[in-house]
Amino acid sequence: MRRVSANLRGVIEREKAEIDVLIALDHPTKQMQKEAAEAGFYRPPGLVDRYPRIQILSIEELLEAKRIDYPRLAADATFKRAPKAKKRRNRCRSAQTLRSPF
Repeated sequence: MRRVSANLRGVIEREKAEIDVLIALDHPTKQMQKEAAEAGFYRPPGLVDRYPRIQILSIEELLEAKRIDYPRLAADATFKRAPKAKKRRNRCRSAQTLRSPF
């Protein structure tokens, strides 16, 4: 599990994310907590609040209603949008043009 938490900083840089969250079955080790703390904080432009860049939450914590700490300014502000898919031409023939062998 430590190896996974150590790679989160690389994920933040590669994805150009401000915050990354690891949801784990067990509580994080002290080393994992240290690595998360070393990642620092994200301060959104125009706000005074700051948020941990790497957060590690256990399933138990989530079931106890602990939440991810992020700026709740807009409903979709935390998600990276996927590129729109190109429309494909329908290559299937309609049911009317297909002939049954029976």
